[in-house]
Parts: sequence; structure tokens; C-alpha cells
Amino acid sequence: MIIFDHEGGGSLLGVDPRLRLAAVLLLALLLYAVPSPVGAAAALGLAAGVATLARVPPGRTLRRLAALNLFMVMVVAVVPLGVPGEPLGALGSLAWSREGVVRAGRIALQANAVMLAAFALLATLDPVRLGLALRGLGAPRRIVVLFFLLVRYIEVIHQEYHRLADALALRGFRPRANRHTLRTFGYLIGQLLLRSLERADRILAAMRCRGFDGRFHLLAAPVPGRGNVAFAVGWTAALLVVGWLGWRASL
Repeated sequence: MIIFDHEGGGSLLGVDPRLRLAAVLLLALLLYAVPSPVGAAAALGLAAGVATLARVPPGRTLRRLAALNLFMVMVVAVVPLGVPGEPLGALGSLAWSREGVVRAGRIALQANAVMLAAFALLATLDPVRLGLALRGLGAPRRIVVLFFLLVRYIEVIHQEYHRLADALALRGFRPRANRHTLRTFGYLIGQLLLRSLERADRILAAMRCRGFDGRFHLLAAPVPGRGNVAFAVGWTAALLVVGWLGWRASL
């Protein structure tokens, strides 16, 4: 289970993580306000350009976007059913409207644009810098600490789950649609929770022995540079263009 990509970064390696996180948040807010699919399509093009500059692995990124678009297929199929407008087709009492298809397409474009921008700007950061960027933008300290622990130990829980699942398979368990399978999965989840709680107690004790006081201290503060200024100016100009295209198309 890989959450962050240590490959890539490209020309964005020197950009302050706080700027990169703020850039993704501003893009998401702008797409929420822009009412036109044209703006969403422009934002997707912007995200693709940033991904190219960041040199993110294209194969892995496309696989992740494919997982997102499996859900978007359901959105495109369901949303037009609840939006009134000019009918495009009907299946019994269900009718898909043209306005609903446009809205669903805009949602799909927006989701892909934000996700691709997040892959390009955030996934190439290590978890520590991303957590410190959250704190630098004003996120509560407890949320940042939980984020650090989640990123560090979600893989541990994932490995523990596979050990339990392998133990079940070695004992001849094969999941089927019956009561025994449901009961076995219940035992599996309960055992995973118990082991996670026990490990959490051991981790907390170890951290306290090392003087942990609820804070992660920053050893080296980000240094302002020309790369940060260039990125901020370029991203702001790109967002203005995306917004202008979106609002102009909606008039």
C-alpha cells in the first residue's frame, strides 16, 4: 500500500510544501465556484501540465485515476436521473436529462483535475513535510499528529491484516455467501482491532520514553526563494485564467 511517491518532483522540488498544499486547496475552491464544464476542462489541462513538470510516474497516476473514474462512471449514470431538463433517453420511468449529463460531466472533470493536481503537488512530498505544511497553514496540532501516526502505521495495520488473512487461508478458509463466512470476517475484524489497540499502547509507551510531549519539532524551517515566488505568481495567473474561462462560458 503506497500513499506517497518518492519518485518525481521535477522542477517543483524546491517549492515550499505550504505553497503546494495551498495551491491544491485553491484549485478545489475555484472549481467549486466555477459553474461551467469549460473551466473544469481548463483546470484538468492545468493539472496535467503540472504533473508533467513534476515528472510523476504516468503509469501509477493513470491507475489511480482509473480507480477514481470507476466511481465517476456511477456519478455520470445516476446524476442525470435527478436533474430536470431536456430528456436524452429513458428507461421505463427513468429519464436522463441533458442538463444532468452536463452537470455529471463537470463533476467528473473537477474530480480528475483536483486529484491529478494533488498527485503532482502533494504525493511527491514525504509525509513529514506534508504534515508540517498542514500545520503551517493553520491545521490543529492534534490533527497533524494524527496524520503523522496514520501515515506511519497504516502500512503496519495493512501487513497485520494480511498475516491474519493468510492464516485463515492456510486453515482452509474460503469465503462464501453464508453465515460462517460472515462470522469469520467478524472475528477477523475484531482481532485486527484488538491487535491495533495493543500495538498503539506499545507505541505510545515507547514515544513517552523518548520524551514525546505531543509535538513534532521542526529542525529546519523552509527558506523563501525565487522558486516559491515564481510558483505562486504562475499558479495565481493560471487560476485566474481558469476562472475567467469558466465564468465566460457560463454567461
